[in-house]
Amino acid sequence: MLRFTLLFASLFATVCWAVRLEGSIAYNSVIQDTGDLESTASALLNGGEYSTLVRKDGKFVFPEVPNGNYFLEIQSVNYMFPKIRVDINDDGVTGAYSVLGSEWDSTGYDVPYPFMLKAKAENEYFMASVYVRFKNMCNVLAKSRNSTLTEKRRLQCDEHVQEPNAYYDGYPEDMEDFNKAQVDAQKMMSDAGLGQLLAWAVALTSTDKYVNGIIVLASAFEQQQSKYPLVVLYTPQTVSEQVIDQLADLGCDMIPIEPIVPKADLKYLFERFSKTWTKLRAWQQTDYERLVLMDADMLPLHNMDELMTMTLEGPDWVAASHACTCNPQRISHYPKDWTPSTCAFTGCDRTAGTIHPPSMEKRDYFNSGLVVLTPNETVFKRMLEKLDNDEELMKYCFPDQDFLNDIFKGHWVPLPYSYNALKTLPTAHHDMWDLTDVKNIHYILTKPWDIDPNDKQDIYYPLYRLWWKEFQLLQSNL
Repeated sequence: MLRFTLLFASLFATVCWAVRLEGSIAYNSVIQDTGDLESTASALLNGGEYSTLVRKDGKFVFPEVPNGNYFLEIQSVNYMFPKIRVDINDDGVTGAYSVLGSEWDSTGYDVPYPFMLKAKAENEYFMASVYVRFKNMCNVLAKSRNSTLTEKRRLQCDEHVQEPNAYYDGYPEDMEDFNKAQVDAQKMMSDAGLGQLLAWAVALTSTDKYVNGIIVLASAFEQQQSKYPLVVLYTPQTVSEQVIDQLADLGCDMIPIEPIVPKADLKYLFERFSKTWTKLRAWQQTDYERLVLMDADMLPLHNMDELMTMTLEGPDWVAASHACTCNPQRISHYPKDWTPSTCAFTGCDRTAGTIHPPSMEKRDYFNSGLVVLTPNETVFKRMLEKLDNDEELMKYCFPDQDFLNDIFKGHWVPLPYSYNALKTLPTAHHDMWDLTDVKNIHYILTKPWDIDPNDKQDIYYPLYRLWWKEFQLLQSNL
C-alpha cells in the first residue's frame, strides 16, 4: 500500500506546481575550501531523475522540481556525503537524514532548508569495490565528455559492471578511462583497505552535561583536521531532539541505538555505571570496518588518525591503553590489589607515552575510555550472551571496563598512555608524564564540567583548565 501511495504521489506531482530546490556544501575539516570539490560534483534526486552540477561556490539549484518525495545525494568522486529524504508539497520543502538500514517512511533528524550538506570523509576510505569507482566514473563521463548521455546508458553502467567489456563494445572510446579507473580503484583499496568505513564513536544515553563533553570532542577533531567523522550512538528514548539537532549541526553522524540492560539485578557504585553497557553497541555497527570508541569525558589535543589504520590481529582483538591501578586517591571501594607495586606504569619512563607502552606481563588490564575495535556481529552476540548468563557481573567494580577486559583477555594490543592519558597520571607517575606527548586527556572520576574552572587549588586544575579553555572558546563562537 505504501509503495502504491508513493507511486500515486509521484504521478500526481507531474501535474502539480514545481519549486526551486536549493542547497549548498558546508565546508568543514574534510572540505575546507571551494577548490577542494571537483568540478564534476553533482546533486542528484532519485538517483538521477533530476540532476545539477555543484557550482564553484558550493551551491546547487534544481530550477523546477514537482511535488513529491525524493532522495537527495551528492555525487562526488573524492568525497562521501550524507543522504537526505526530501518532501515537497504545497506547504514547502522539508528534509531529513535517512536512518541507516530503515524503511523509506522512517527518517532521522530534520535538515533545515535550504539544505547545507557536510562531507563525511574522503571517498577513498569508502571504496568498497571497483564497482563504486566505475559507477562514479560513468557519472563523470556523463557530465564531462558526453552531456547527452541517456539514462539508459547510466543503467548500463550498473547492468554491465561485472562485464565491462560487453558494455564497452558499444562505447569503445571509454575503455581507456575504465581501465585507468579500475587500476586506481584497486590501488586505493590496497592502500586504504577494502571497503573501509572508519570513524570515531561515542555513546550518549542522556541529555545531561555529558553532551558538553561530546561538543568539545567534535570541536577538537575538527580543529585537528581529522579525516574521520565522529559517530554519536544515542538512545532516542533519553536524548532530546534538541541535542540531536545540535550535535548534527556540529557535523556529528547521529546513529540511534537501543539501550543494553543486563538481565541480572546489578548494584552500581555510581548510577552512571548502569548506562555504560550501551556502549557495547559499537561492536554491532558492522557498516564500519573500524571504530575508535571513546568516552565523552576526553579532550583530544593532537591528531590521532593513525589509530584508524593500525593493525589488529582479528575482529576479536582490540587496542587500548593500560589502566593505572595505583589508586592514588585511596578510594576504598577500589580492588585491594590496586597498588603502585602492581601498576603497569610503575617504573616506566617518558617513552611509555610514545614508543614503549607497558607490556602485559605486569598487568593484563586496560582502561576502556578509548578502544580501537572492529565491529563484528559474532563478537557482539558473544557479549550479549555473557551479559545474560555470567554471574561474575555482580563482582565487577567498573562494569563495562571489567567486562571488556574479560572478553578480550590476551586479545588486546597495548597503546602508549598518551592516547588515553588519565588525569591522575601526572601525580601518580610523574617520571613518566610529559604533556607534550599527550594526544588525548581522560578526565576520570570528577568531570571538568562539574568543577569550578577558577579553583586553582584543585590538584588537577592545569588539566581541567585545558578543557574549559576549549569549551569557553566554543561558547564564544556560538
